This record gives sequence, C-alpha cells and structure tokens, in this order.
Amino acid sequence: MLTWRDLGLGRGAQGKEFMPKELHCPYCGVHGRFSRVFHGEAREMESGGALCSDIWQCLACANFTYVIWRNEAGYIDYRSYPAVHTHTAAHHPSWPEDAEHAYADALAALLTEDWDGAMVMARRAVAAVTVACGAPAGTLAQEVQALRDQGLVPNALTEWASAMPQLHAGPMPATAHHARETVRFARHLLDVVYTLPHDAKRYRYPAPSS
Repeated sequence: MLTWRDLGLGRGAQGKEFMPKELHCPYCGVHGRFSRVFHGEAREMESGGALCSDIWQCLACANFTYVIWRNEAGYIDYRSYPAVHTHTAAHHPSWPEDAEHAYADALAALLTEDWDGAMVMARRAVAAVTVACGAPAGTLAQEVQALRDQGLVPNALTEWASAMPQLHAGPMPATAHHARETVRFARHLLDVVYTLPHDAKRYRYPAPSS
C-alpha cells in the first residue's frame, strides 16, 4: 500500500503545489483540463511535511480523479487514482540510462508491492552507478565504499550501505522493509552522484537569457 514515504522517490516537476498539467483523465484521456473540487492536507509526524489529497474534475467528461501528492525538496511527486500509467517522473537528465531504467523499474515494482522485483532492480540501479564510476568489483556495499574513497559520496552514505544486509549478500528474500530501503538508497545514491552536481553546476552557471 502506498505511504507518504513512497512519494518523492519518483520526483516530478519542480514546484510547491501539484498542478494538473501532467494529469490524464482515466476515463476520456483528455490531458491537463481539470478543475480542483477538493483539497486536504495531513501532517506527517516524522518529517513535519504535509501529505496532500486532491479531487480533480475533468472539464471534458466531468468524471473525478483522486490525486495524492507531496512536495519533496522542491519537487512535486504524485499518484493518481484510477491509475493512468503516464507518470514517468523517476528521471533526471544526468543519470546514466541503465541506472535510470533500473530505478524506474524498481519504483514501479515497489508501488505494486512486488518486493522481490523492487529490491532486485534497486540493486541493479546501485550497481549501474558503481560500475559507471569505475568502482572495483565486490559487494555493492564495498563498491559504494570505493565511491567514497574517490570522493564521490559522503561517509553517511557508506555507513548506510554497510548497515544494509541486502547490499552485502547475493540474492536474498525480500521484505517490504528491505525493498523500500534499497529503493531509497538507490535514489539517494543517484542524487548524490549525479543529480546534485548537475543541478549545482546549472545554478552556478545559469543559461544566458535570450
């Protein structure tokens, strides 16, 4: 079942509030033409943030779509019900293609509670990052340690990896906890190695105005 912890793993557009420009009506297929008829918020005890719930009415067919969304570090991530498989937010232009695909598959498996699939694909995403960075072959935890030795990741990330049995051993039975944790770790690794340096460079050297 979806929890607020899963929102932000597939970050979407930058912003402070969900807007329906990416929303597709699951009934008639119209894109982006909605009016919000309800908005609610629930505070998250652990993070202090808000988990938001909206009901949007399609302006073409008048049917309703329920959207649950969260602002995660300036990015809006959401899930809509009935589900329409057009939301492909698990992406950043700086990510290697194989890591991006593996992470997207891990996230999709997580959201359907395929714990084994989520953990396998999240491990594959981690491996894609370590291979791309030239880490010597070993367990995934050892390869992440090698990235720290290269100055690519902080100590906190290697300490996290060291405490995760799913990054030390080969294939192991997946639990919901281990699957979620592995997907979160993969997301943090992608962000630390690729997303943050890419965005920092853009911030430091903004594109010239036309």
